[in-house]
Amino acid sequence: MPIRPSAAAVLLAAVAATAQADIVDMRYTGLGSGQRVQINAGNRAMSTFAGQLIHNVTSADEGWRLGIGAQPFFCTDLYQYASSSSKPYTISSLTDVPDGQPMSAQTALAVKSLFASAGQAQFDGNAPDDFAAAFQLALWEVVSDYDSQLGRSSLDIESGWFRARDAGGNSLSLTVQDRLGTLFDAVADGERFHGEIIALRSPSAQDQLASIPTSGSIASLCLGLALAYGRRRRDA
Repeated sequence: MPIRPSAAAVLLAAVAATAQADIVDMRYTGLGSGQRVQINAGNRAMSTFAGQLIHNVTSADEGWRLGIGAQPFFCTDLYQYASSSSKPYTISSLTDVPDGQPMSAQTALAVKSLFASAGQAQFDGNAPDDFAAAFQLALWEVVSDYDSQLGRSSLDIESGWFRARDAGGNSLSLTVQDRLGTLFDAVADGERFHGEIIALRSPSAQDQLASIPTSGSIASLCLGLALAYGRRRRDA
């Protein structure tokens, strides 16, 4: 007969896990590649930016392997805002975010398929605006509406709990729609991401996602990000 842990033991384990969690200190500094859009999240309608959100990482525990400085992120959280004040973020897994309503294991697999399809190009400092926007919209759509029983048919940017249109309230451009179709097809095909997705969770700011590709390309990725976003700041 299995032995159930006591409530006290469960609480102590949770406290210990929290105490050992790695922290990243960072603040939002501006927009990267992407586009303005109009979205509906349930009954809420808003104008927002879909694309790279640049944050400046000022310090981090050893669990963070993408370096210090300005870096692009994509958000999973539609209920909070990016913070221009430095805040601590807990390094977490996909199933820990969004903070208010964490995604299921099946949804996390679908998110990994988006990352597999994008192939890290969504983080590039020169990523096309329509591509970065499509990736962010696809991420919001999967986190909000993906149903593993329905699969691909549950992903429709114009219906469901999450919906999106362009900045003028019209249908998204054909280019963005085509890119969304490719990303959603990757979910249907179950594409596998050969890397690690890191969720950064905050109780008072938007939860953010970053990813680490295969180990052989980490160094070149960090160097490329430093050059791209350093140049973007100088040009701003």
